[in-house]
Amino acid sequence: VEIFNAMHDSLVAGTVGTARGPKIDPLEAEMDRIAENKVINILRKSVDAAGKPMYTGKSHPKDEAEFTFPQGTFTFEALVERQLTKNGAEIKAEAEKNLAANKKRR
Repeated sequence: VEIFNAMHDSLVAGTVGTARGPKIDPLEAEMDRIAENKVINILRKSVDAAGKPMYTGKSHPKDEAEFTFPQGTFTFEALVERQLTKNGAEIKAEAEKNLAANKKRR
């Protein structure tokens, strides 16, 4: 009965089938994508202590994946944030250009 009442309340309130979370700003999403790709390219070019590439995967590493550099050990998420901090203006300009190009294609 409680489940039925909750379902009925949702139906009456008009919240059935609505999106569940805040949607990220398209500019922020594009900036994150660009920064992630830059970090992945850096990791593929960098070698670890054994002389092997730090990352060889085809998909993005998990956010908590750790990579060791002479400056210290960083998670993938921290490296992306560092990239956004260091090159934010350049990444933002590229993201705006990409979004404008995508808008023209539609």
